[in-house]
Amino acid sequence: MAPHFNLITEHSDARAKSANAYQGTGTYLISALASDGRLDVGYSGLLALRRKSLRNRNWFRLSVEDRGLFRCAMWVARVQGSIVNLKLLVRVLGIVLRMLENASTCIWRIGKTRAEELMRAFKEKGLFDWAPQMTDWLRDKHYVIYLGVGGF
Repeated sequence: MAPHFNLITEHSDARAKSANAYQGTGTYLISALASDGRLDVGYSGLLALRRKSLRNRNWFRLSVEDRGLFRCAMWVARVQGSIVNLKLLVRVLGIVLRMLENASTCIWRIGKTRAEELMRAFKEKGLFDWAPQMTDWLRDKHYVIYLGVGGF
């Protein structure tokens, strides 16, 4: 049996639900995220993820180094059953996040950074003293998406 890593997270239940949602659609974020928070990154999950990123063209947006590292991780997962090295696992999961990015996550990321910039700038200027509702706007999901669409 392949060794597992224990992930200590605040939202392990939410992550398990999101991993199950990916499995329900036929694509795998990771091959298995157990209910007790253990992570197993296997060859079948990495292969399905690579196919998905080839279809949505995110594979070609990765650097040559990242593509090579991901192929190496796939080879390690095929030979050993799963990825055992923690440093490799962290790097591969960073690549996985970039491979799964689509237009909506890109818009959300741009909007979130813009909202954080505005929050810092408005705090320095003292805007929240006379317009406290701006903090609610900058934390509102729909307003963050609006800021992201404006920067997209």
